[in-house]
Amino acid sequence: MEDVDKAKNIKIIYLPPATVASAHYMEGLEPESATNIIMKKFINDTELFKINPSVRLYGFNKPIQLNGEQRHCYELWATIPDDMEVPAPLVKRKFAGGLYACYTSKPVNWDDWGILNEWVGESEDFEHDRREPHEWEGRLEEHFNAFNIYGLESKFKHFDFLIPIKRK
Repeated sequence: MEDVDKAKNIKIIYLPPATVASAHYMEGLEPESATNIIMKKFINDTELFKINPSVRLYGFNKPIQLNGEQRHCYELWATIPDDMEVPAPLVKRKFAGGLYACYTSKPVNWDDWGILNEWVGESEDFEHDRREPHEWEGRLEEHFNAFNIYGLESKFKHFDFLIPIKRK
């Protein structure tokens, strides 16, 4: 079965704690594109790659309730130096980091989330860790390669899908 073969590519990784600039978009039909535009402007205006050449980008769905309806929203983070100021509409946050199950989706295929979810659910050694103090479940997409996305081109070629885990 193809999904079984894909599950062999799941890695356990540690993401270090970080300070992040957060763009959260709650209006319109394409929140991923909107957060990307906000983040690209921030990165270019601050020359973030000169200040922090190891920038990492994390994104995740962050739905909200609005007028009794669940609305699709998206939040995008860029790692920044701890002492960096963040202009509105971005917000400065602390990311706790931690242990994650990781699956690289290349080319990006949203159905690959199912492979990772199933693996975490069936793991004999690990389980989902809902340690994050935010409203979201801690699932992240790491957008590769930040420099290529904002420095050279604007197309995401692959993501690492990430689910926070802990030992059973």
